[in-house]
Amino acid sequence: MKAIIPLLLAVALSSCLLCPASAQDVEAAHWGGKPGKPHNPPQNCQPEAPFNAKTFDWASVYTAYPVNNVVGTGILLNMVDLFTCSAPYALCAYANCTIVEGTNPPVAECGCQVSSATLGRGALSIGTTPTILDKNLQTATAQRCGSSIGLTYSICTNPPNQAPFCPLMRRNRCGKASMYGGVFDVISTFNTSTWPSGITSPQGGSGPGFKYCTKGCATNCFAAACHLKTAWNGMPATCYCPVYCQPGFIMSSNSTGYECEGQSVNGKLTYIQNGI
Repeated sequence: MKAIIPLLLAVALSSCLLCPASAQDVEAAHWGGKPGKPHNPPQNCQPEAPFNAKTFDWASVYTAYPVNNVVGTGILLNMVDLFTCSAPYALCAYANCTIVEGTNPPVAECGCQVSSATLGRGALSIGTTPTILDKNLQTATAQRCGSSIGLTYSICTNPPNQAPFCPLMRRNRCGKASMYGGVFDVISTFNTSTWPSGITSPQGGSGPGFKYCTKGCATNCFAAACHLKTAWNGMPATCYCPVYCQPGFIMSSNSTGYECEGQSVNGKLTYIQNGI
């Protein structure tokens, strides 16, 4: 089981890497920006208001939370209803996160990876319908993409951009993704091939592989809203990922100091990791 999930996702994604672009791939003019640095959007874009993760109404955007309340962050649910998108994204696999106190649903700020490979118009990534955080979008994507187990069948993997989720990832000329009301810069999805070598294993790095957690807390960053600002731990993107404290998730065992239970400071759970 340890190797099944990333293998399925990698194969499904690689099957579309050479697919010709469809008419749906055409993107409106957009501003790319630079990850992890302040940006100056084009003229006629509204100035950004200060963002406060503690006071933001997460319940209004993460309407499907908890998306997988039976098996925690969902080993099996990461294998069903696959779809692929060609749009900018953030990559949060095994990201380290710090809890944002007082949020409902509970979220954590996670340091995620963005690069030229993930921010380009044609950047390919993969997703799973059951882990979409917007309830209406989850329903629409399920209706469009049908039911599939792994690679058995899905009309939304090849060619990409068949899922209703995909167009909402695209960024407008002011550098905002349409999803979640145009407040955020980019959306988190998944791709094994763009995780930087050496950051953690098993995605491109060396060292120990998966750790299966039967208890504890983790985030599930798929479909999370992200800003292109340096995260608390120095990573180039900050993603706001829902927290799950339920059994049945996988994390990298190559992350020093991050155990299944997370880390507490002054009796409060403070540091956790993104799991799958």
